[in-house]
Amino acid sequence: EFNDYINWIPTYCSQHWEVLVHSLMFTDTMIAQSDSGLRTRIQIEEPGILIAERHWDRLLETINRSGNANFECDEKGDFNICYYNGNCQSPGLGAMDITLMSGEHLYIIKEHYLQQVNHPTLRCNLMLRSVDDDYMDDMDLDLIIGQPLLLNYYSIFDVYN
Repeated sequence: EFNDYINWIPTYCSQHWEVLVHSLMFTDTMIAQSDSGLRTRIQIEEPGILIAERHWDRLLETINRSGNANFECDEKGDFNICYYNGNCQSPGLGAMDITLMSGEHLYIIKEHYLQQVNHPTLRCNLMLRSVDDDYMDDMDLDLIIGQPLLLNYYSIFDVYN
């Protein structure tokens, strides 16, 4: 009875919750895609989405070109932290969606990748971060997806399939 509402995505790694995602889109622009799949780890303790540096410039260019906001980025170690000076409720910010496609299923991540910060000034953090390619390559990954996906989709992980 519930099978009509459940989507099973096979994992490819037995040590971690890792799946193959065919494409990553921001609004209607393709950021990354692979016929063999973008190697993606779902990591519940990660507060955002980590994206290999090789895909980052296209993502940031797409966000800024959309005219919704102009995000600035600061390098923090192996990560780029991006933010918008202002309120996350600014017109248009919530209209930006991140779409992951796995098999025939689309998963749309809405405003859960934005985080309002009020200290020291009003700022909207983008919970998407670029990660050094060498770091991601060491783990054989393209994406690490955390809480923004899980806040949109409640998932059950079947370790035996």
